[in-house]
Amino acid sequence: MSLLFSFLYTLLMMFLAITAGTSVTFQSSDGLWRDRESFNRSFEGVVTLFELYKIKCDASGATLERITSKPEGFSLEMLFNDFSDPKWLVPLAANLPGKTDYLSPYCAQTGSTESESNLAQERADGYIAGLKHVETRKVNN
Repeated sequence: MSLLFSFLYTLLMMFLAITAGTSVTFQSSDGLWRDRESFNRSFEGVVTLFELYKIKCDASGATLERITSKPEGFSLEMLFNDFSDPKWLVPLAANLPGKTDYLSPYCAQTGSTESESNLAQERADGYIAGLKHVETRKVNN
């Protein structure tokens, strides 16, 4: 019975991985921060953590960059992507060499106050709303 359970669990995880679309990785323009979408972190969560990094690490001039390209050609992964999702509107940049999928300087790992968290969430919401506004203008033009 446990072998059957393991097999079914593996199939389920494979199905979820394929149907989740592309897991996109983002970095800061200053090269000191990086994160990616995952099963437990949405695009909105990544943007909020980026905004928190800017607040905690005095990196107000840093911008968010997408380093994952849109899938090309015909693939299962491409079928399950929503290319109207705002994450695809984040500017594409070159992947900085020697970096992993997750990078956060010490200043961003020291915890945050409620006011810092609220400000990061507010800025993230505004950033994402701005991306959606850009998409709406593209569609209407």
